[in-house]
Amino acid sequence: MLSSAKSIMKKFIIKLISVFIGLYLLIWIISSPAIKHFATQPLADLGLTLSDDSSISFNPFLMRLTIKDLTLLKEQTKVATIKRLDAQLALHKLIVDKIELQKFAIDGLFVTVEQINEALSIAGVTLPSTPADNKINNNTDRKSIEKSVLAADFPYQLILPRLAVTNSILAINIDNNTH
Repeated sequence: MLSSAKSIMKKFIIKLISVFIGLYLLIWIISSPAIKHFATQPLADLGLTLSDDSSISFNPFLMRLTIKDLTLLKEQTKVATIKRLDAQLALHKLIVDKIELQKFAIDGLFVTVEQINEALSIAGVTLPSTPADNKINNNTDRKSIEKSVLAADFPYQLILPRLAVTNSILAINIDNNTH
């Protein structure tokens, strides 16, 4: 009787592990087309499109995000490109409210930054000016805004022990002057 219960429990555990491995494999296989599909509309709302040769995949076994040959276009003009990005998350640190990216490597980053008058555009996305931007005339206002930003609730600590940025270019254009 005891051996029968052990046998049933062993079969259950094997099936449960098989289901998790199968689910992780499914996530890994469909991650690239799913990410590209679900990113299309939010990018379109910003006036951006993702090039067809971009590859974005997520490996749930290693908790690794890999991006290859990503190109963002605005009106058929490249506003941002990434040749390769690798980011690996330490999942066990989330328990203690820490987001640790064990590896974060970017190679071949190109981003356009434009400022025309008061409007700032990064990678084709114009950042809206806020009423708070217009009110920062004296030190008192600036300090109160900085305190309110710092007081915002973010329960996690971000840890980035290994950051590597190589072969990267920021194309900065301020009032039609290229830097």
